[in-house]
Amino acid sequence: MNIIKQYQRAYGDETKEVRKKEVEKKQNIVGNILPKRGHTLFSFNLKTGEIKKAEFQKQDFTFGKTVQSNKKVEVEENCTYRSVLNKKNLIKVLKRENIIK
Repeated sequence: MNIIKQYQRAYGDETKEVRKKEVEKKQNIVGNILPKRGHTLFSFNLKTGEIKKAEFQKQDFTFGKTVQSNKKVEVEENCTYRSVLNKKNLIKVLKRENIIK
């Protein structure tokens, strides 16, 4: 405490509080979707009603001496994702879940 008082006498009361800024872009993890064999991952935009195949990003990582790859879905706003056989089945699933009428 004595050091702080000496500092305040010498330099005045000019203490500043320094904090790190939070990173504005945060990764929002919603969950995991593992498509079944033969299925396709579709995205359905809740506002526009657009149906399209989900887009993936490929991420490479090393595990020991081997290089492996991992796929990650590019998540869009106002979209829901489902793993189904085709678009016709996607419409059935969305109707059953009362997302569309």
